[in-house]
Amino acid sequence: MAQQVTYTCKQCRRPGTATMPAIFEMVERNRARCSYCGGGLEFPPPVQQAIDNRHSYGGHDLRAPTEYKCPSCPQSITKPLQDVVKMILNKKSRCPLHGVELQFPPHVQQIAGGVQQRAPSMREKLKFPCPTCTRDNFSNPGIPEMALTCGYCGAKFRAPLAPDQPARPPALEIPPAGVEEVQAVTGGLPKQGIGGVVGWALAARAARQEVTIAEAVVLAARLPAVMAWRPSGSEDPPFLPVPQDEAERLVPALLFGGQQSLADRSHPEDVDLVFSAGESSKILSADNAINALSAVSVMLGGAGVFTLGGEKQKKEHRLRVTLSPREDPDGVALSMASQVDSGRPKPVPAKVLADFSQQLAALRKSLISYYVLLALFGPWAAGTPVVVAPAAAIEKRFVELGLGPDQARTWAQSLQIL
Repeated sequence: MAQQVTYTCKQCRRPGTATMPAIFEMVERNRARCSYCGGGLEFPPPVQQAIDNRHSYGGHDLRAPTEYKCPSCPQSITKPLQDVVKMILNKKSRCPLHGVELQFPPHVQQIAGGVQQRAPSMREKLKFPCPTCTRDNFSNPGIPEMALTCGYCGAKFRAPLAPDQPARPPALEIPPAGVEEVQAVTGGLPKQGIGGVVGWALAARAARQEVTIAEAVVLAARLPAVMAWRPSGSEDPPFLPVPQDEAERLVPALLFGGQQSLADRSHPEDVDLVFSAGESSKILSADNAINALSAVSVMLGGAGVFTLGGEKQKKEHRLRVTLSPREDPDGVALSMASQVDSGRPKPVPAKVLADFSQQLAALRKSLISYYVLLALFGPWAAGTPVVVAPAAAIEKRFVELGLGPDQARTWAQSLQIL
């Protein structure tokens, strides 16, 4: 199966996936536009580089007119370079009239030879587990540095360099922090328990050049704030002690099984997360996690099927969760509204909002575990990947970073969120 590439709309930030051939076709036909808002598409750097270089090989323009000839024919023939190379690769390099080998410029033979050497490795697929959810992923060994996205949990990583090695975090966009720099930033955290694990994990990753100073600073500030949170479950409006940008990932992952369908940023300050009510999540179920959609689904009448003129019609029921920034204490207030199709959103009943506040209060331990696991894995696993990570994946990551097997197993079982 062809490798799927994840891209993002530059305007609405809506993600999408397509194969490389499909992306090339979109670009060639000038159709690299978001199907939702019409904005331009933003591709991962390796994909963009491949797009920019799609008409070149070894410094040669594959569209350039290239002349070749039959030694027995009086005239030469001119075709685009890529078509001439295809003739050689398809073993059609003989004159159809005289049956003799056609004569090609030296650079054409070099390009054809290079493509033939690369072809086997470009067809092979390397199979390896996602480092967070452990589902199988596949990569092209010919493009080892391409950032991949797990199709199940959404974790972003690079493929292993060998079948017996683990997947690698994405390359950092800024210089990594040193171990001593990270230890200086995390020095204020408790040396034992949760604080000690976070400090150890960041230092261990820093030794592997996986941590930026910005990541260490954010985690060192965020963990104490979350640990100091003592919710009563009766907050009005419901509150989470995390910044808006982090809440935008955490609320779908912890409460709605990652099935967010849209983030509406049309408001100057607030962000609306839009969910389809009444649909089951492919990641979470009512048995293994809190699912706030269940209450709203009942309130809206299940999956939204109704009868009109004897025929069954279906309306789309949505739940809009608004994240509004708060400064004292730092975090976000959450409000909820129901929406049918494109109608006007209506605030949910007070009882639903009160239940939602209690559900948020029950998340304190999961929220603390989330930030510990974020220090363990890295920002590439933020959101759903960390939330769904099983104990086996957490234990494996601890061992990779140098923790003893017994301690790794104990911490993994304690920190697993689902």
